Amino acid sequence: MLPLRRNSTTEGIMGMSGAERQRRYRQRHQSNGGRLNLAIDAHAKVVLQRLATCYGVTLREALEQALDQMEIRLLDALDAGERRRYYAGELALRRNGDDEDPPASSAAS
Repeated sequence: MLPLRRNSTTEGIMGMSGAERQRRYRQRHQSNGGRLNLAIDAHAKVVLQRLATCYGVTLREALEQALDQMEIRLLDALDAGERRRYYAGELALRRNGDDEDPPASSAAS
């Protein structure tokens, strides 16, 4: 039996399974944040691509900026108690299945 050869470009043994190569790739390329894999609506993808192109950023950067701006708008509309509940993960302004967003002031108890 021939010994397995080292492959410097994959930083491992050539006989690795696809799952092992993928795991190592993700470890090498993991940023400070978490990983999010999801499917989005075709319209949302087109909007995200247009925003990224318009601002000259990556899709990830466009999404991060949109989320930051959305959070800032929300926080500006909340009072101090609602902000505390938001940061604690306890504030729910919209329930699944609801068609409309209630005003921020009605979320206070």
